[in-house]
This record gives sequence, C-alpha cells and structure tokens, in this order.
Amino acid sequence: MPDIYQYTDFRRFLKDYFEESKMTRKAFSHQYFAMKAGIRSSGFMLHVIKGQRNLTSAVLHKVAHAIGMNASQTEFFEVLVNFNQAKQQHDKDYYLQQMMEKRRMVKTVRLVDKQFEYYSEWRHSAVREIIPIAGKNATPTGIAKLLVPAISPAQVKASLKLLQELGLVRKGKDGYFEITHQYIEGDDPVHRAAIVRFQRQMLHLALESWSNCKASESAAHTLTLAMSEKLAQELRGDFEQFKKKLIEKVLAEKAPPERVYQVTMNYFPLSKRKKGEPR
Repeated sequence: MPDIYQYTDFRRFLKDYFEESKMTRKAFSHQYFAMKAGIRSSGFMLHVIKGQRNLTSAVLHKVAHAIGMNASQTEFFEVLVNFNQAKQQHDKDYYLQQMMEKRRMVKTVRLVDKQFEYYSEWRHSAVREIIPIAGKNATPTGIAKLLVPAISPAQVKASLKLLQELGLVRKGKDGYFEITHQYIEGDDPVHRAAIVRFQRQMLHLALESWSNCKASESAAHTLTLAMSEKLAQELRGDFEQFKKKLIEKVLAEKAPPERVYQVTMNYFPLSKRKKGEPR
C-alpha cells in the first residue's frame, strides 16, 4: 500500500493503490475490490478516482477497511477526503490543519506543509522581499521596524526560520541574510488552498492601506464592465501578461530596492450566465 501520509489528494492515492495492487496481485480488479468493500457497483471506485463521484463517511470507512488501513491511517484518510471534497475555504483550512497535525504525530512533514505555512501569513513573503532593503539591518529587530503594519521581532525570527527551511533565503558568507532565486510552485491541492488564504489576507491589508498609507503611496482602480465570455477570457490572459511584465521590469531594474509594494489584481463576475449559454 502506498504511504497515505505522503498524499494531499485521496483520488491520487486510490489511483496509485489500484495500480500497485493490479501489478502485485493477479486476481485484483475493481470488481474484486467492490466485493471486498461491500460496494454494489463494480465501477464506483473508478468514478471516484476520476473525480466523478465523492466518498461519503460510511463508504470511505469501507474503502479504508478493504485497503487494510490501521486506525491512524484511516483517520488521516478521512481528513484527506474531507479536505479534497470541501467546498468552503474555511473548511479546507480546518481539514488542512488536521492533516498537518496528524503528519507531525507520525513524524512525517512534507515540504508542501511548509509551503502552506508560508502562505498562511502575509508577513513571510514581506520579510523575504525586504531583506535586500534592510541589508546589514536584516535582523529580527531591524526588519520588524521596517514593515507596515508592524510585527514583532519574534514573528520575524519565525519567518526567517521558515524561509530558510524552504530555501527561499540563506545566510551569505558575511553572515547576513540574502534571498535566493528559488520560488514556490506547484499545482498541489494544498498549494491551491494556501493561495486562496494568502489572497484573502492581502485583500484585508489592501483595505487597511486606505488608513495606513498616504494617497500618493497607493493606487486603487475599479471597473465594472459588460462583455462577452470570449472577451472576458482574453482579458484574463491580459492579466497574466501584465503580471509577467511587472516582474520583468522589477528584475531588470538596476537601482537598489527601497520599499516593498504589494500588487493585487482581482477579476471576477458580478452576474450569472444567461440561460442556454455554454459553460
């Protein structure tokens, strides 16, 4: 059986389990497993793996028993299923925290857990970006004084520790912190849930910026536009190109950085589709 604690997608785990079982046991099949789990439809698990069906609490326990999971593995499997099938972000956050806690209990901490921790607080990315500006003052106390809103030196210290573990910052030969060119990427379910949480925090900071920043230090523009679905998709591509252009301009700048800015772009519908229109 594949190590369940290494997965963040229960469907991927089931897919790997079935493939491994077919390779090691000649008599194994979807029909055999359905009979063993007490599931009427022999094709049910295939639909689950493809994302066409979900697992209820009762069925997931039957599946866990048929696979041969122990109590601890079954508990993790249940949390994993709930995380993947959750619709609301607060539910995803709740089950993700449970997943991470159960991994720590079995002394299994994946890099993706650290990535979630990185996106769980806005300060981690801000601390990383401000290091070149702080220079020799890139200490917990020095960085804490520069950030807006203010955070404590202890929080900066915790952020630096996490950034080092992720390989996003390191200590140079002179003993001072410096950023690396490594970035967090991936299409992991945990990664996606973390990004949503991070964006919500940044939107909250954007609201606070109206009180914390001068009018000359920030910019906010809002447009409400009616357009076709085809043009809407084109504009979404324009957003991506604009983001790349911003990054390119920042990387090409020769002058040393002086401040850390947050750029947040949002794009979402304010109306439902007209009846009969293709999705």
